[in-house]
Amino acid sequence: MKKTTLLATLEFLLMIVFLGAFYFRDLHLVEFHIDESHWIGTSYMFEAYFKGEFWSDAWDESQPTLTNPPVPRYVIGISRFVGGYRIPDLNRRWDYEHNRNFNLRRGAMPSNGLLWWSRLPMALLGVFSLAMGFFLLCKVGGRLPAYLWVIFGVANPFMLLQTRRAMAEASILFFVMLAALCCYGAIRTLRQPPEKAPWLPYLLLGLCGVCIGLAGESKINGLSVLVGVVASIAAFVLWQQKDAPTSKAGKARRILGLSALVSVVTVVVFLGSYPYLWPNLLGRTLKIAQNRVEEMRYQSTQHPSDAIETLEQRLTIIPRRIFQDYAVFHFDGTRVLNVALTVLGAGLTAWKVRAWAIGRDDDPAALVLLTFALTASVPAFLTLLDWDRYYLFPVFFSTGFIMLAIGWLVKQARRWTLDRGKTVYRPK
Repeated sequence: MKKTTLLATLEFLLMIVFLGAFYFRDLHLVEFHIDESHWIGTSYMFEAYFKGEFWSDAWDESQPTLTNPPVPRYVIGISRFVGGYRIPDLNRRWDYEHNRNFNLRRGAMPSNGLLWWSRLPMALLGVFSLAMGFFLLCKVGGRLPAYLWVIFGVANPFMLLQTRRAMAEASILFFVMLAALCCYGAIRTLRQPPEKAPWLPYLLLGLCGVCIGLAGESKINGLSVLVGVVASIAAFVLWQQKDAPTSKAGKARRILGLSALVSVVTVVVFLGSYPYLWPNLLGRTLKIAQNRVEEMRYQSTQHPSDAIETLEQRLTIIPRRIFQDYAVFHFDGTRVLNVALTVLGAGLTAWKVRAWAIGRDDDPAALVLLTFALTASVPAFLTLLDWDRYYLFPVFFSTGFIMLAIGWLVKQARRWTLDRGKTVYRPK
């Protein structure tokens, strides 16, 4: 192993330890959300799936099977199984029509131990998500913004809260970021296929599809990043592929072939990981999507103060949440600052994409970061409810762009200071 590779690996491991020191601390003190009761209480799907009980009652059409995808339940199930908690130890699902005291009496509150073991894997996925963000930012802007990202990532209460609850946020974030890394690796190896493993880029694209499928079965909007992968593939074929076919038809076939590989694997994993869908793959998938829209509309009527109904509300509420209330810098009056830094960071990333497109830079990290940031964040702007967890992706990626902007500004300030400090001596 080369010395630089060894140092990079050591650095990454130290980053994991540093992040873990914050993420695993006081897990039991994380503010409880009543939806955690639902996710933990229905994690019996883990046993049903991994024991091969694909036709059990667990997959009958019901509120649990229609409302939320199964992957976070599998993640919770694995962890609490390791912790010694079996199906009889699970809490009952929260009754949203009644108050907290009623639900406590009926056993809808998970025990402290069960709650801790259910949150543990989410904290672990949160750690790796931030670490993967560190890797991409390091490639795009260098170590300064990457280290700033880690420091402010653990300092942001919003991120610590959303990625440590026993819900879907940590799961979808992890699989989206893992898909981004697989996409990055695939594009790098497609450009210069390794002599001993020419199949490697196709394996990485397949793994990218696996991750997108699992992200979609964490939350349905996880499928949106498939568009980012296709856009990245198209950009590679059009601008960077060596020995590419000269005809437009040849390039179109290349784009379609690589995109089809990712898309087919995504669909297979998405459908294969949820036995509820199997009796009617298309019909039940559409029913889940329709149910999600209807549920959000119903929740809007039950929580009118949280509803986003008009374009004016959308243009007012969503930017305030992303760039002020949940942003890394969230004191009064920081919205303009956060917007400006995000735009600057995104612009710098786009400039790196341009350099990659014209051959001045052979690293596609900027392309992957930009396409995944856009495609993962867009669904948040379509939300019907002003609930904090729905802003996870815009806050996550805007934080990355803010750190890129700060890193660039620091470098420019340092360069200007050094230039100003130079003394030019002229001979008499």
